[in-house]
Amino acid sequence: MPLKDHLNKIEYFCIVAETGSLRKASEIARISQPRLTKVIQELEEILEVTLVVRSARGVNLTKEGKLLLEQSRVLLKKANEIEHSIRFGDSAPKGLVCVGAYDSIARYFMSGFIKFISVAAPDLKFYMITGRSSELIRSVEKEEIDLAIVVRESSKTSHLNMIDIYSDTFDLFASPSMNDSFRNTLIYLPLEINDPEVSKKKFRFHQSVVCQSLETVLALAEQGIGVALLPTLVTKESLLAKRLTHFSHPHIRNRKFDPHNIAICQNNNKSNPTVTYVAEEIKRYFEHWK
Repeated sequence: MPLKDHLNKIEYFCIVAETGSLRKASEIARISQPRLTKVIQELEEILEVTLVVRSARGVNLTKEGKLLLEQSRVLLKKANEIEHSIRFGDSAPKGLVCVGAYDSIARYFMSGFIKFISVAAPDLKFYMITGRSSELIRSVEKEEIDLAIVVRESSKTSHLNMIDIYSDTFDLFASPSMNDSFRNTLIYLPLEINDPEVSKKKFRFHQSVVCQSLETVLALAEQGIGVALLPTLVTKESLLAKRLTHFSHPHIRNRKFDPHNIAICQNNNKSNPTVTYVAEEIKRYFEHWK
């Protein structure tokens, strides 16, 4: 059976390839690990090549696997564009929409989305600002911006609507070349841990580096300064490039952290069809991109 008859498996392959872990991919795709393994095996049988190499550290792509990932991204993007063209035709909205995004989403998601929306809705003027989630939520509440992509907060006012688009998982990551002297150093963003001292003790870390952005946590970890607590989404490029790997330690058995819930924040008091359109497109694009 040709590959074109198995296009539904392509997206699952991409998730496995980009996370570098069947466990992580299973959580994101919401299907079992045995099912994901079967999907990979079926694709390998169809193409008559080995796509991934499994090890105790996770999943690594072969040369053929990297090629399939690259071409699959193009395919999924094109499918999204076709769907948009059929759904909206020439009725793409016009106007100005101001969108806020916290720094990591701006870095990993918004650049691709801005390119996409400029083609999908060329008459739409798209203005983006970045900042911390709490600041962006206040800006939406004050109607200073139209909507924002934020890390969901537990509390919200009655006139703010939070639309969940993704729930990421945290894990520990480190540089493969990290010196043993840094294995007891935890690098993290304060908001990621409810009680830093308890968490440090729980995971046997004796010292810490506290950062104010996920990008700084990522950069320091890649430089081998310590072990980083990061969302999987933020690390996917570094994992693929082998600048980071999942950190394991015999003392660390319970690796459960609070989830990293990403949502679109809108103001219910400000109804605008163009803003609604952009929010829907962000959600759809995110589903394909993640």
